[in-house]
Amino acid sequence: MHLKTKIYLFLIVIFSFILYLPSLTLGFISDDYYFLSLNSLKEVLFLKPDFYHYIPVYWFIIYVLKLIFGHSSVIFHGFGIGVHTINVLLLFILSKNLFISSKKSLLAALLFTSFFANYEVVFWITGFATSIMVLFYLIAFIFLLKGSESKRNSFIYYFLYIIFSILSFFTHEYALSLPIVSALYVYFIAKTHRKSALIFISLAPFLIPFVIFTVRTALFHSFSTPSPFSMIQFFRSFTKSFLYLYTMMPFLVDTTSKLVLVVMFMILFPLFLFLSIKSKLSLFLFVWSSITISIFCITSLPQARYFYPASIPSILLIVTLLTTSLDKKLYFEKTSFLILYFCIAINILFLFIRLSEWKKSSYIIEKTKKEIL
Repeated sequence: MHLKTKIYLFLIVIFSFILYLPSLTLGFISDDYYFLSLNSLKEVLFLKPDFYHYIPVYWFIIYVLKLIFGHSSVIFHGFGIGVHTINVLLLFILSKNLFISSKKSLLAALLFTSFFANYEVVFWITGFATSIMVLFYLIAFIFLLKGSESKRNSFIYYFLYIIFSILSFFTHEYALSLPIVSALYVYFIAKTHRKSALIFISLAPFLIPFVIFTVRTALFHSFSTPSPFSMIQFFRSFTKSFLYLYTMMPFLVDTTSKLVLVVMFMILFPLFLFLSIKSKLSLFLFVWSSITISIFCITSLPQARYFYPASIPSILLIVTLLTTSLDKKLYFEKTSFLILYFCIAINILFLFIRLSEWKKSSYIIEKTKKEIL
């Protein structure tokens, strides 16, 4: 990596810390208190009949932080900032593996740093489940890429891929997209003669959700989800989520009528698909994004923290389409960068508005606690 690239990456890391530093003043709200109430390893590790998630890695991290630092919200929010910053670095590494280009990788890292939906995974302790999941998810996928490219020590990379895939799934079930995405990458993109074996390795982590589903059903005779599946709800969720991710304009999506949103989706989805089919990598990113969105839309309404993993392929795709399609034309390239920088500015504004709202909620809850106690 060139010195100039290292300096820019360092500046992005510093920017990430500064951008989210105000979250250190926030307290705990809503679901945070449930996870902070876990007081023993038995509570952390065992399945819960009244809770549809089984995410013991996240529970264990919260338990350890509380055990060491008590109920210090500063420590917890500092941890959240740290996890997000590591994810920014991991996204840069992944992007370099996919694109080679330092310019694209730096721009993707900058977009991810300031993406509008990040507020729930940095400002909210409950949202850490998603950011920690993404940390393991990215590490696992990078190890898979390294293994597919390596002629020596590939077994170690594949072993680490499986370990971090399992950690990712035990942090949040929406890591379910990882084995699918990994297998698709191996089949369509990876340059290796061992594709059949590597696809099998990629799909191996699927065993974990199957075992959990079987055990939960046997113990509790049920397997609940946040909300029951409905085709209409799925389409609504997918439409809105896609527009949030690919316009990167939360103010626009929030203030536009449902009918107009549907029309926008019917234009943008085929447009991005058409632009993506020009290269295998672009098509892979589009499919990765669509799969990630679909998985959380099957069981949930659009929520900011669920956009966090889905934003990774969408950001990578937007960057590669805007900087590759007509990159020989200087005017277009400059215009593309201006559009992306404008989106970054809008996203930062949105984050600060959400921070203000979060501060109000945090203040009200802390005040209420003091009055009650």
